[in-house]
Amino acid sequence: MEPLLKCDHLAVGHDGIALSVPMSFSVYHGDYLCVLGVNGNGKTTFLNTILGITPKISGIITYEKGLTTRDIGYLPQQTDEKLGFPSTVEDIVMQGCFSRIGRKPLFTAKYRKAARKSMERLGITELADRPYRDLSGGQQQRVLIARAFCATEKLMVLDEPVNGLDPGLTMGIYRFLRDINEEGMTIIMSTNDINAAVTYASHILVMSDEPFYGTVEEFLESPYSRDF
Repeated sequence: MEPLLKCDHLAVGHDGIALSVPMSFSVYHGDYLCVLGVNGNGKTTFLNTILGITPKISGIITYEKGLTTRDIGYLPQQTDEKLGFPSTVEDIVMQGCFSRIGRKPLFTAKYRKAARKSMERLGITELADRPYRDLSGGQQQRVLIARAFCATEKLMVLDEPVNGLDPGLTMGIYRFLRDINEEGMTIIMSTNDINAAVTYASHILVMSDEPFYGTVEEFLESPYSRDF
């Protein structure tokens, strides 16, 4: 089986300074990879590198034939900058669709339907016409996840998607990610929530001086599990 994403001796970092030693592993269709590590060890940098946002230090990243970074749904860590959006919720979600094909009027109806489906899956259909900036933090996060879901049919990359959310919203997002993963969506998610990682993930990547990659079962049997 061809990997969806393959990393060969990949080292990530900034300004030529590596935050990791070279790592080699493959992510396959239907995998759910959780990326763990203390803050500053390169979790976000790793995600940004596989997305093509941050240049790699060394190594090779290979994508499945036909898959480009434009085809990946991405949820970055939320920033206050996003609160200034004048757009409606539906506008924000549809941005995910347009990231793949560009803003072409011919496709508006098709991708509006996709956006509606995405909003329905996240339980935010009733918010479609509301200004994004007027929503609560939890509602905004669900909108951004819906946008990422609308952007892809294969791979979602999420950077600490439940950070700062209350337990109820957190569980709702985890259940959504579990459901779409069971339907075939591949997920790569950074998190500090070890319990969620071992509950939902199929594989674990630990960003550290000596990185670990393996199944959840291999992680639980390894010394790495005692560090969290």
